[in-house]
Amino acid sequence: MKKLQSILAVLLAASGTLPQTALAQTTPSPDTLNRKNTPATVRSMRAARATTTIKLDGNLDDPAWATVKAESGFTQSYPKAGQPGTERTEVRVLYDDAALYVGVRAFDSRADSIAAQLARRDATGIYSDWIHVVVDSYHDRRNGFRFSTNPRGVQKDVLHSDDRSEDLNWDAVWEVATSVDKEGWTAEYRIPFSQLRFGGAGKGQERVWGIQVQRDIARHGERVSWNPWKPADP
Repeated sequence: MKKLQSILAVLLAASGTLPQTALAQTTPSPDTLNRKNTPATVRSMRAARATTTIKLDGNLDDPAWATVKAESGFTQSYPKAGQPGTERTEVRVLYDDAALYVGVRAFDSRADSIAAQLARRDATGIYSDWIHVVVDSYHDRRNGFRFSTNPRGVQKDVLHSDDRSEDLNWDAVWEVATSVDKEGWTAEYRIPFSQLRFGGAGKGQERVWGIQVQRDIARHGERVSWNPWKPADP
């Protein structure tokens, strides 16, 4: 994954009483945004506070998920950069006092062909479909946390630093549950705030974070991104 200023989008969440979790929209400052390397329109979404318990089972059928809009419109990063993804992908974001929840529904017209190789944590070079969630909790487009999983629930995490460096040895404490059905597969994430780094905010203030969600479809050699990104981006 290349420069964060090219792959991270704005994550919005409704303001609440908890200063450490409320998020909001803002305009990126010139010193953190290279206009040449960033899409003219950065997509944004608004996360919702979960008011009921979320059972992490990979099904996204808890009532809380129905309270937040599903974002779609993923486009290919490759092989056909900028074209719509060959399969539909949806993402929803929730949060509570302790964690960020990301639910991704990866529809697949050939669910029997989903690549789902079992492997150890942080395994590389395996033939599999993947979902990647990158969180830029400082919203500086230079630092971020990547959380990846495949249909078998294999976990991979990477710490991105200073816009270029990747720490593959970073291991955070987070959870993900996955499921596969006739319509595709699903990943349900719980990422504790304790595993992320971010500054404080006043009570009731909203906060802006960056987020990118990507999906790999192995049989097509395809990656789709929620916020447009292509390998040629610096």
